[in-house]
Amino acid sequence: MTFTLPERAMIRMLFQHGTITEMRGSFMDGNHERRWEIIFRPKNLFRDESYYDIGFSGSLTWESADSVDEALDKLQEMMQEVAA
Repeated sequence: MTFTLPERAMIRMLFQHGTITEMRGSFMDGNHERRWEIIFRPKNLFRDESYYDIGFSGSLTWESADSVDEALDKLQEMMQEVAA
């Protein structure tokens, strides 16, 4: 699964305008359903910078990214690794 340019632009806009703070989805990997999520973590009293967490089913760790585009790139990499 890959995110097209219009999909990326829409997701980026939703996060940047504060319409959403997290997004979840799923895709089929053969006969298995895989789930993913991106969560925006804003700068606050306990965090110096804002960032995005990327969760992916089948992975034991969370990835972090500085921007929505970086988060989508990492998510795509994870999906391609699972599909290989």
